[in-house]
Amino acid sequence: MTPDAPVAPPRPVELTRHGDVRVDPYYWLRDRDNPEVIAYLEAENAYTERVLGPSAALRDEIFEEIRNRVQETDVSPPARKGPWEYFTRTFEGSQYAAHGRRPAGAPEGTDETVLLDENDLAAGLDYFSLGGLALSPDQTRLAYSFDDDGGELHSLRFRDIATGADLPDVMSRFSRVLVPEINLGQLVKLIRADYLVDAIGMNQVQGRPFKVSEVIGRCLKLLNGAREEAA
Repeated sequence: MTPDAPVAPPRPVELTRHGDVRVDPYYWLRDRDNPEVIAYLEAENAYTERVLGPSAALRDEIFEEIRNRVQETDVSPPARKGPWEYFTRTFEGSQYAAHGRRPAGAPEGTDETVLLDENDLAAGLDYFSLGGLALSPDQTRLAYSFDDDGGELHSLRFRDIATGADLPDVMSRFSRVLVPEINLGQLVKLIRADYLVDAIGMNQVQGRPFKVSEVIGRCLKLLNGAREEAA
């Protein structure tokens, strides 16, 4: 007989953002440090184990079969950017990838530099997810974002490629988010609704990309406005 699944009790909370009102009956589950939330999640895990426990051996067998068909040690085709070729490499037995570069035209495996090894970043953590990578225009700095607690809120760090050292600046837990998008603002509405972030839209519908100067100008305007409010 299948056991009854745990059911989270609804506790309606009325949320108002930008004049829109919605009621979230399970808003209380957002508090990951709440003992009641932890107890409920543990009950869900226990239920899952009871229901799926009898198939554990089959599950492990299928997993190993899939894993044996995957080439774990591999490297992506290089992507050239100016004088450099960038690539991603995976290793057998490692959970995450490493990202590197070499001089354009150099044979694979020679004169390579590891820019970012996700395995090093994930060491000692229960959870790690790389959000994205971006190079500075002169290719001397690397920006990367990551989530290290599963909260889907990423921190942003900057790395000096020559030394391999991260700069002391860390951008995280933003109070404001600017969302440039070439439409009427669908993404900013989604961010406001799902993450309850005070996201600010920057929209245009002409179908052409934003200029960097336009985005920087809007950011400076918002920052200056915030400083005036604080003063």
